[in-house]
Amino acid sequence: MLASWVDQGFITDVMQNSAAASIGATLKIVTVDDGTYPAQASAAQKAGQAPDLIFWTAQGATALLASGVNLAPLDQYVASEDKAAFYEQDYQANTIDGKIMGLGFRCNCRGIVYHGDYAKAAGLTVPTTWSFDEFGQFAKALNVDDHIGFGFEAKTGDGRSSSNFLPLIWSTGASLVKGAPGSWEVGFTQDQMAQVMQFYYDSVHTWQSTPAEVGTWGYEQTDGNFAKGLLASYSAGPFVYPQSKSYPQTLENLALAPLPNAGTPATFWEEHTLFIQGEGKQQDLAWKFIEAMRSEETQELIANRTGDAQLAVRKASNSSITDPFIKGFGDLLPTAVVPEPVAIAPIMNNAVLPAIQAVTLSDTPPADAAAALITAMQGELQTINSAG
Repeated sequence: MLASWVDQGFITDVMQNSAAASIGATLKIVTVDDGTYPAQASAAQKAGQAPDLIFWTAQGATALLASGVNLAPLDQYVASEDKAAFYEQDYQANTIDGKIMGLGFRCNCRGIVYHGDYAKAAGLTVPTTWSFDEFGQFAKALNVDDHIGFGFEAKTGDGRSSSNFLPLIWSTGASLVKGAPGSWEVGFTQDQMAQVMQFYYDSVHTWQSTPAEVGTWGYEQTDGNFAKGLLASYSAGPFVYPQSKSYPQTLENLALAPLPNAGTPATFWEEHTLFIQGEGKQQDLAWKFIEAMRSEETQELIANRTGDAQLAVRKASNSSITDPFIKGFGDLLPTAVVPEPVAIAPIMNNAVLPAIQAVTLSDTPPADAAAALITAMQGELQTINSAG
C-alpha cells in the first residue's frame, strides 16, 4: 500500500491487527510525501512497481487521475455492499464520471469548536442552527477577558481554509462550481457570495469578534491560539481533541456547535479513502482489505479510538462513540456536503482568500469583494478547464 503518512498506532491496531489479520494478509506500506503524492504514485506505476492499494483522501482522486495513475473502478465490487449502512456522502465523494473510484474508511466534518467554560461564564447557549448574525452575536460576547471571540484561516496558501469557506457558500443554496471537468463555471451569484463576504466583514468590522489581522492567519494561529485558550471559537474538526491534550483546561471544556448558515445548514465532508491500483497484481485481495476496513468490527474500532478523533463511514458505528465532543461531529455528518471535484488550491489562493483579506485587512465593501472574487475565479477556471 502506498500512503502519504503513517500513524503507527493506527496502522498496527486497525489496519494490520483488525482488517488485514481478518483476511489472513500482511500489510506492507511505502510512504511518500503528501505534496508530491500523485507524481510519486505515477512514477511507481511507470516503473512497474504499482502498489495494490493507494491510501489518500477522497479529494485526491482527481489529482491522481490527472497524473496518469490508473485507478480501478470499484462498481463491480460495490454492487454487493449494503449501501444503506454507509453515509451517502462516502459514495458521492468517491464517484468520478459516474464510476466509484475509491471507498472511505473514516471521515470527519466541521463545526464551531468553542471553549464551553467561556460560553458558560458569558451566559451563552447554542441553538441547533443559527444565522450568520446570530452566531456573530455569540462570537462578540466571547470577545472578552483577553479572549479573541472568533477566528479563521485566511492566509494565502493555507490548506485548511477551503473546508471553512465552502460550507458558507453552500449554505446560501449555491455550489462553488457548476458543470463538469473541462467546462467548469462559477456556481454562485454575486449576491450569494456577497452574503459570505459580509460574514467575514462583519466578524471584524461589525461584531468586532475578530481582529483585522485574521486576514494573515493560517491553521498554526487558529489551532495554537485555541489550544492555549487565547481564541474562544473557530471552525474546526475533531482533530482539535488530540491537539488540546497538552492543555487540560481546554481539553476538559471542548464544546461544539453547528456552523452558522445563510439559510441551509451545511458542513464540509472529508474522508480517508482506499483506492485499488489498476495495475496492481492482487486486486481481489485489495478489495477484501477494503471490505475488512469497512466491516462492523473495524468501523467500531475506528469510531472509538478517541485519540484519533475520526468518525466511521458506517453510520451505526458512530452511535457507539462515548465522548460527547467527538460524538457531536457525528450528529453534524448528515448535513455534510461533498466538495466539488475541481482543483481548489488555485481558486482559494488567487480568488477567494484575496477577497477575504480585502474585507478583513481593510474595509472593502463585501459586494465589491464578491465581484472581484468572481472575476478572478473565472480566470482560474479558464486555466483549469484548458488543462482538461
